[in-house]
Amino acid sequence: MEIANFTSALTEAFTLLERYRTKKIGAESNQAIMLVTDGVPYTYETIFQEYNQPHKPVRVFTYLIGREISDLEAAKWMACENKGYFTHVTTLAEVKEQVLKYIPVMARPLVLLRETHPVRWTGVYADIEVPNDRSLWVIGLKKPTTRKRIRELQGKEGSFKGYKLMTSVSIPVYNKKNHTTIEVLGLKPNEIANPFGQVRIAELLGVAGTDVPIAEIEKLIPPYKLGVNGYSFAVNNNGYILYHPDLRPMFQEILKPNYNSVDLAEVELVHNPQHDEPRYNDSALYMMRKEMVDQKDGLARLTVKVHMDDMKRVTVREQEYFYYNISNTPFTLGIVMPTKYGKYRVSGGLELNQNRHIDATSIFSDDRWKLHPDWVYCEYNYAGTDDRKFDSPEKNMKHFLERLADEKASFNWGQSRVRPLPKCQGNGYYQADCPKCDKELVQALVLDGEITKIFTDEKSRKDLF
Repeated sequence: MEIANFTSALTEAFTLLERYRTKKIGAESNQAIMLVTDGVPYTYETIFQEYNQPHKPVRVFTYLIGREISDLEAAKWMACENKGYFTHVTTLAEVKEQVLKYIPVMARPLVLLRETHPVRWTGVYADIEVPNDRSLWVIGLKKPTTRKRIRELQGKEGSFKGYKLMTSVSIPVYNKKNHTTIEVLGLKPNEIANPFGQVRIAELLGVAGTDVPIAEIEKLIPPYKLGVNGYSFAVNNNGYILYHPDLRPMFQEILKPNYNSVDLAEVELVHNPQHDEPRYNDSALYMMRKEMVDQKDGLARLTVKVHMDDMKRVTVREQEYFYYNISNTPFTLGIVMPTKYGKYRVSGGLELNQNRHIDATSIFSDDRWKLHPDWVYCEYNYAGTDDRKFDSPEKNMKHFLERLADEKASFNWGQSRVRPLPKCQGNGYYQADCPKCDKELVQALVLDGEITKIFTDEKSRKDLF
């Protein structure tokens, strides 16, 4: 009976991993060989001495498949002598459980760092907003479906409500104990080899993670400060868009197949009079993209094509791009402003202090006013009780103006910075009553309300005409 050529396979694997390790190719992370077989005839000790001694940079995991295997020692020696793990898989039902045992072993170097917890972010993905978590074709919307039909079904109980773009962040959870006892591990006591009964451990307990809506990240960059034609965007370390004004993930309410892999060069269209093609590969754009992927900070100036009026007209605009990496994430933030007028803005507002009384009922006496749908004026930082939920942004704003009138100088405006965490004065962290208000924007809103209330006040109207 012929057996596999273990010598050739192990030699080729070690040679390949050594080339990547010495020439610093790839991710430069942990290296491992996983050997799946129904039997190992020898230990092949000479190969391991030549390629993996003395520091053992490559871990070896061996999986013996089959119930009728009597000789386990060779496979066990390979794994245990090379900082790996040996597993005997006897039935199909235990394949997943046994195979995943390599994860705690590969995590040991990170666990031994103790206080260092690497944070990992995913790329953008779509979360379908359906109460029973069923997708578009499961809930009965057959494709192709007209936009009118989809909008009729949106909002109904149990129906499709659209997609929400998300990203996820996770962090490993470690066991900070350095040692455990033999009894806990279920090992046989050996007073000669281990007289104290202590075994050093480096245990990965699990992973903690949460989902972050992309809309919440966009809120951190106030659009009104960027000007009428300014905007912000973000890319990940692959150059794919996290969010961008020209990112259109859906077509007629149907999610596009490549919505999460849209490159920066696909949404920023450089204009060059010497080239007539619609999409010109501009070197300045690709240099900026490369620096954003490498998470460097810098600036660039590009002349791009910009669409307007629901893509019915196109104009050419010279823009300045400022970009900076977001710490502890693979993302880089970009700020875009028109070159000629984007750096100037008119600011004004009615200063709100303890000497000024605000009457929200007088300023906004009726319902014929609206807030900008994309601007964050005031909101509570964390989920609170039902009395903190409002039917509309306008009612939410009136609530804060009434609080401001009652509390006056003691009103806590909060702060929109991510670090350090927002804190309510005197209440500690993570309180339901902890507000976050943009003072400059609220003061501008109050000034606009004072100026425009003349159109609802009949006495003032008679004086004008």
